[in-house]
Amino acid sequence: MCGRTRQSLSADALARHAPTLGGRTTHWKPSAAAAHSPRQNASPGSSLAVVVQAGEAGPAQHLSVMRWGLVPSTSPLGSKPDFWRMFNARCETVDSLASFRRLLGRRRCAVPLSGWYEWTDDEFKEVKTKQPYYVGREGEAEAPLWAAGLWDSWEGTEGAVESFTIMTRDAAPDLAWLHDRQPVLLDAEGLAAWVGEAAEADALAEMRRCARLGAGGLRCHPVSKKMSKASYQEEDACARVTLASRQQRSVAAFFGAKAAPSPAAKEEAPGGKELAAAAAAAAGKQPAATGHKRASPARETKRPAPGSIQSFFKRPKPG
Repeated sequence: MCGRTRQSLSADALARHAPTLGGRTTHWKPSAAAAHSPRQNASPGSSLAVVVQAGEAGPAQHLSVMRWGLVPSTSPLGSKPDFWRMFNARCETVDSLASFRRLLGRRRCAVPLSGWYEWTDDEFKEVKTKQPYYVGREGEAEAPLWAAGLWDSWEGTEGAVESFTIMTRDAAPDLAWLHDRQPVLLDAEGLAAWVGEAAEADALAEMRRCARLGAGGLRCHPVSKKMSKASYQEEDACARVTLASRQQRSVAAFFGAKAAPSPAAKEEAPGGKELAAAAAAAAGKQPAATGHKRASPARETKRPAPGSIQSFFKRPKPG
């Protein structure tokens, strides 16, 4: 599952890094560049740039802006677009599900990502909220990661809605501790086949080859929990943070805990002696006293006189 991404490059930077295939440079679709806005923390429903496959959408691959979260063209007219329902597609089964299979021939796309976010349990299992991590390229490389995707166009009551889904795979061993799935990242050959003119079977084979690649060239680090809110779009959303160690947490918890008041302090408090006496009575120590007078001692139990009926029945049985 990949439900939060980062696409930080400008329209000009994306055009510089977009692939040249068969001698054809990737250009922006008319008016699409103006619609592009970098996103530090994108979730399903966000508008992101994609490179659309050559063919149905034009004679050459091109950059466009679409909504993340596939809305199939078969969706009922008048329905409300649900961008969360199909924002990912499993690469292992994409050709066996009708919603995706029909798109493999002419509606492939690649999503240029700066990176993506995932959440995992806190290292020490001591907090209720999960810790977010950011996965991106090592170093300060500007070049985007190319995630394989599929797109579609749906005619709604307010016009056409172009949307896409991101393909996912089993996580590479180096990232499996973070999450069991990750985006399918295309290398140069895979990208050329996926958004070029390769036949469906060849493009599918290239995409699945890329789905078996390792996590070389990627880095992963913890980030602020502030970015867990999709509305958080500050540039520090992907900035590394230092997590507190178990020892640091223990020290903080020690000094942050309130010390329990001593019995003497309780009695010195207003009404403390009366409360202490009532508590002692409830525990069976002595009867409660409403004033400061000492409670009278319990009466001594009298023993039955020798030779009385009571002493007869109190005698131990023989043998």
